[in-house]
Amino acid sequence: MKLLMTIFVCALVNASCAGGSPDRLGLSKGSLHVSVDGATCRGLGAVTVFIDGTSVGTVRPGDGGVRQDFPIGAHGAHNVSASAVSLNYRWTAETVTVPEAGFEDLLSCTF
Repeated sequence: MKLLMTIFVCALVNASCAGGSPDRLGLSKGSLHVSVDGATCRGLGAVTVFIDGTSVGTVRPGDGGVRQDFPIGAHGAHNVSASAVSLNYRWTAETVTVPEAGFEDLLSCTF
């Protein structure tokens, strides 16, 4: 049993040190797609999107948004927030769960 555990740990360390992605380790991924509604946010300009407190990109209302993949199971729930770059408009953080099929989060505006 110790030998089997040692082999597993060595393989895991080797994969991560070699730049192994979660896919190479056999974990499923789900895609979180965040975009800003073009109809309700028209004229807002650039919007910075944050996932788990980290900026993941700048988008514009009605464009393709931003997408990020996450391993399923280990980090199922994520906080999504956003802030307009030039105006004082913010979306407060909301928690979303990303399934293997992915999750689409469309941010709308209420001016």
